[in-house]
Amino acid sequence: MAIGAVKAEEKHIRGAFNLLVEEALATLEECENT
Repeated sequence: MAIGAVKAEEKHIRGAFNLLVEEALATLEECENT
């Protein structure tokens, strides 16, 4: 159970990190386009 919780937490963190990266890339593109 504990291992499953750690896996779920890791997956959640990874997903949040991916969102941050996508937002950062989108922001960079906007800056370059202006």
